[in-house]
Formats: sequence, structure tokens, C-alpha cells
Amino acid sequence: MGNATQVFQTNNSSRWKKIKWTGRIMFFFSVFILGVVILAIVHAQNPSTVVSSGNYSGNQTSGELPSYHNKKIKGFKEYLAKKEAEEFRLKQTISSPKTSGQFIRAAFYTPWSGSKSVPSLERYGDKINTIFPEWFFIDTSNNIKLQSRIDSAGLAQMRRRNLRIMPMLTNFNPPCSFPPSKC
Repeated sequence: MGNATQVFQTNNSSRWKKIKWTGRIMFFFSVFILGVVILAIVHAQNPSTVVSSGNYSGNQTSGELPSYHNKKIKGFKEYLAKKEAEEFRLKQTISSPKTSGQFIRAAFYTPWSGSKSVPSLERYGDKINTIFPEWFFIDTSNNIKLQSRIDSAGLAQMRRRNLRIMPMLTNFNPPCSFPPSKC
């Protein structure tokens, strides 16, 4: 064991030369990058604007055409002004309470909960504008078929309140409790 050579041991010195030269190149590259960063920090300036003399004004009092740069940024300034006005209108719309009709105020309706669902819909139906009733089920016990269990009292209440009805389709088929005649 005393005379055994290492796994990566070699008598050729080319590997050591490659490591030395790679280290030297990386060192000089790092020094160069560091020098560039230091010069950038020392000589930091704000870049000059595109239009160095005067700003664009839409009202030209003299008969001259606007300069090349003013023509170039005119459309951009109009675009920014339009976007700013749009954002202001949107912010006003969101903050005003009388436009809350554009938002969705939704609730779930479960007719199988029996005596609680229709009275709850009667009590709170004017506070919502969309309802998700659980009316359609996929029966997976025998062959796959669609079962509809539409609650007529709940449907009448939803229509009376003028709610947007978006029925749900579920694949959970509980033991039949609503309505017993459809099971």
C-alpha cells in the first residue's frame, strides 16, 4: 500500500500547466470586470433626454413644424395621456358604490339541504346576482348517465329575483335524499 499510486496521479505536467493558465485567465478577466464596474460607478451620469431643447407642446404658435424629436414622441405622449385618463376612469368606477352591479356576487344553492336552501334564497336573494345550483349529477353506479334534480321552488325563486343561473355538474352521487321520487 505504501508504493501505490493515486488514482489521478501522473508524471506528465500538462495538467498542472492547464490549471495554472486557466486560473491566470480567470484572474485577469475578473480584474478587468472589476475595473469596468469601478469606472462606471465613478463616472456615473444621468443620460441626457432625447429632446434636449424644450418640451413638446401640442399648440404650435409659430408656423414652424415641430422638430424631428417632437414628432417622434408626440404619439407616445398622446398614448400615455389616453392611458392615464382610462386608469382614472377605472379607479373612479371601482370606488363608486352605485356601479357595484358590474361585479359578480354569487352563491351556491344546494337543494338537497332541504328546508334551509329555499328560505335562505328568499332571505338573501336580493344581495346576489349569480347563483350556482347543484342540479346535475353524473350517475357512475351502473352506466354513466346524467341525472337532473332541478328544484322547482328554488328555480321559481331564482327567476323571481332575476338571478343569473349557472348550474353545476357534479360527479358525486350521494345516497338519494332529494327528491326521493327521482332516485
